[in-house]
Amino acid sequence: FPVTILLLYATTSGGCIGPASSALTVTISPKPSASISSPEAACSGASRTITANSDASSPVYVWQYSNDAGSNWSSLSDAGVYSGTSTSTLSISSTTGLGGLFYRYTVTSSASCSTTSNPAVIVEETAPTISPQPTSVTSSVNGSTSFSVDYANSPTADFQWQISTDNGANFTNISDNSIYSGSTSPNLAVNNIVSGLDGYKYRCNVFNNCGTVTSDVVTLTVSPLNPGTIGSDQTICSGSTPSALS
Repeated sequence: FPVTILLLYATTSGGCIGPASSALTVTISPKPSASISSPEAACSGASRTITANSDASSPVYVWQYSNDAGSNWSSLSDAGVYSGTSTSTLSISSTTGLGGLFYRYTVTSSASCSTTSNPAVIVEETAPTISPQPTSVTSSVNGSTSFSVDYANSPTADFQWQISTDNGANFTNISDNSIYSGSTSPNLAVNNIVSGLDGYKYRCNVFNNCGTVTSDVVTLTVSPLNPGTIGSDQTICSGSTPSALS
C-alpha cells in the first residue's frame, strides 16, 4: 500500500510560504498470514507432515518446537527425524516419543515482515495395554458368571472374546448366543452353564488401529450339582405321621 507524503518547508519571513520539499513515498507492507492445523493423530512411529498456510511473498520459514506446552520455543534444523525445517512443510519421519510436543513456524516476507503461526500438537497413539487381566472363575451347573478385561492407552479399542475346547491348543471367536453375551465387549457373560463347559478356556483380543494385544488365558470350572440326602426310608402305619426328613 504506497502512501505519498508531500513535505512543505514553511517560512515566516514576510509571511511567505517557502517552496515544497520533494515528495517522499512510504510503502506499508502488510504482515503475512500464518496458520497451521495439528496433524491427525496416528500410531507411535508413524511419519507426519505439518504444512504452513501463509500468503507471504518469497517466504522464509523457520520451524520451532516446544516441549513445555508452548512456554518456551527452540528452532529446528534438518537433523534426526526432521526435514524441511526451512520450507513450508515440516516432515517428521517418526513420531516415537514426540507425543505432546508443540510445533509452530515464523514466516518472513520479501518486505521483511514476519508473523508467527498458531501452535500445532502431535498426538501419539499406541496399541492397547490390558489392565486388569481376566481371572479364572468357578460356577455351578445352570449358573451364570462372567470374564472381564480393561485396557489403557489411546485410541479406543475393540474386543473379541475367544474360546478353546482343547485345553488351549486352538482358539475360535465367540458369538453371542443363548450361553454367551458381550462377546465383543470388555465383559463376556456366560449364562445357562452346562457341565460340558467345564475346563473350557477363554481369552480376549483387544485391538485398535495401532495393534492387537491378547489377554491371559483363563479357565471356567463347572461344579456339579450335589443332590445330597433326605434321610432313611421309613415304614409307617396308615394314618401315622412320618418322621421329619432331613
